[in-house]
Amino acid sequence: VQGLGVVYALSQAPRAFAEDQLRFLELIAGVAALALLRQRSQSRLEDSQRTLIRFALIDPLTNLASERQLEYLLRREWQRMQADSMPLSVVQLEPDDFSPKSGRVGGSQLERETLFRLASLLDAQLFRPNDLAARLGPSRFVMMLPATALPGAKTIAERVRRDLAALALPHPQQPDRRVSLSIGVATHQPLELEGYLSGPEELLAKAEVALREAQGAGGDMVVTLSS
Repeated sequence: VQGLGVVYALSQAPRAFAEDQLRFLELIAGVAALALLRQRSQSRLEDSQRTLIRFALIDPLTNLASERQLEYLLRREWQRMQADSMPLSVVQLEPDDFSPKSGRVGGSQLERETLFRLASLLDAQLFRPNDLAARLGPSRFVMMLPATALPGAKTIAERVRRDLAALALPHPQQPDRRVSLSIGVATHQPLELEGYLSGPEELLAKAEVALREAQGAGGDMVVTLSS
């Protein structure tokens, strides 16, 4: 759709504009039109950039943080907790026996709804500004809990597991059962030298080890590991 603009000019002389004056007004109108087009193009470019940034930072299916945002904020909180000698906990969660057929976009409508409901449960546990919930894979989620020791992180993980059980969501791929969660919790305390971790990636990996232990033991449980 083309835009419509108007240039209004008033002559103080009691006669029509001369030809050279009209050409000058046409020039002014052309410059104004170009300026408006440039402004519109810049606005569209900025809108596109904001959209790209949003998709890079937010998971479009669940509205939780993306994996990229998690990596950045986890490293930042790791450094902050190191400086303050405070614990940092990571919780990895995954529905038992659940594999969305279409990867990150989810599969069926019921699969997508299940992932969204689980994301809402995680988001409801974020009481402090630096707490974070993110989607790490097709069906795996992560909670980052700065200044939270192992007992507190385990309490939050158990609360998520119980809240999901209370919802009694039908399993999208096994209609005869309800959705349950396997959860792994890992905590790093900078002042503890035994089992000291060198970076946030190791903490995330340790939480995944705990998650796999929970899955290997039959699921629907919380397994904790500390550094």
